[in-house]
Amino acid sequence: MDLCHPLLSRYPHRELEIHFARLRDAGFGALCSDHCEAVEALRAFRACNDPLDERIRDFEALLAELEAKITDRLDRLAPRVPRTD
Repeated sequence: MDLCHPLLSRYPHRELEIHFARLRDAGFGALCSDHCEAVEALRAFRACNDPLDERIRDFEALLAELEAKITDRLDRLAPRVPRTD
């Protein structure tokens, strides 16, 4: 599976930025990998059908943290287009 597939599903409007960032920043690739693994783990825990399972909340929190780091990194790597007005 493409390590960015869950990320691309979450942020389809940033697909080019995500691919560019993976090529430009090895640390971003590691974040993508961590995000993918966390998504898969969360799916597995949810499949157990125990809504009280603390691991679900832990992985939801982890995903929120990873997504914040990812979007921050994307924002910092995005080329700045000078205003023309």
